[in-house]
Amino acid sequence: MAKQVGIPYIPEFYPDIFYDESGKLMPLRTSGRVPIDSVQEKVRQIIVEDNVLSKSGKCVKLGLEGRKFSCDFHSDLPHPIEPLREVRRAIENHSI
Repeated sequence: MAKQVGIPYIPEFYPDIFYDESGKLMPLRTSGRVPIDSVQEKVRQIIVEDNVLSKSGKCVKLGLEGRKFSCDFHSDLPHPIEPLREVRRAIENHSI
């Protein structure tokens, strides 16, 4: 739809939510939240390797491969600022 009206599409990435083996987001109710101490590595993986570790432990390509994307968070979860800090650390620590 965005393309039809001349608006560039920018995909979203959620570092605080688990993905399944097909690269789709898993419901929070059934999968739980990604541990905060895993967020930094998750961000590094998506930027550097274009993959995310699924809840089951499988590496899954999301198809971003150098494209711009937004990094979104669920601010309604407990401690919403911590994932943001981990994303910042990933960018700083890996010169991304």
